[in-house]
Amino acid sequence: MKKHNSCIYLVPSFPVFNEQETQQFSSFNKSDSAQLFSALYLNYKEISSQLSELAESIFCFDERDKNHISPEFSGSSKIFINLENKSLLLKLLSEKYFERFNNNLIIFTNTIKISDKDILKYLDLLNREDESFIIGKSQQGKVSFFGFNIYNSDLLNQVEATDLKFDNFLHLVCRYDYFLNVLNGSFYVEDINGFQNLYKELSKKESLNYCSQHMHEKFTHLFIEYKELLKC
Repeated sequence: MKKHNSCIYLVPSFPVFNEQETQQFSSFNKSDSAQLFSALYLNYKEISSQLSELAESIFCFDERDKNHISPEFSGSSKIFINLENKSLLLKLLSEKYFERFNNNLIIFTNTIKISDKDILKYLDLLNREDESFIIGKSQQGKVSFFGFNIYNSDLLNQVEATDLKFDNFLHLVCRYDYFLNVLNGSFYVEDINGFQNLYKELSKKESLNYCSQHMHEKFTHLFIEYKELLKC
């Protein structure tokens, strides 16, 4: 088996497949909330599969999603943990994975507008001799992803305290001697504005770069069911 020097970790904020335990989205019912959040995750699953020759992927889930995840993840490397405690997750990832790979990239799955080509660019920015760190700044001013090529336990132990707010996170990283890149473009789908933005962006032809036609169809039911929310 080919040994990769890069690893991608996909991390949701809460259970996304368990309809009873997922976070309710706006006026959605629980089933449709799970459909929205799981579709965002599955979109990254599809993207990561296109990169399987270049990077390993680790799929993180809240422990309440166990026995609920979709069959697309069969045979994949999975972690189940209490996602309310990000420090615990990062500690587990550091013990099992971070030092095995030169480049580590963590992507938060309640986001979209990150393509396979974008991920390759992110990994390329890390694949250098300098101690490098990258941060994805979402349109809402939150951290949508981050990556590093030198594991720093002191920094990662403080990630949870930033609440993933970009300014807080940037302030934290700047305390260390990293070559830093900030990348824009992605956005979170966590409120009505995000849902409206999702509809607007997926209506563009270029969205096929980061969301295939198959994945588009997973969102179509929600756009029809909640069309009143799309009026602005």
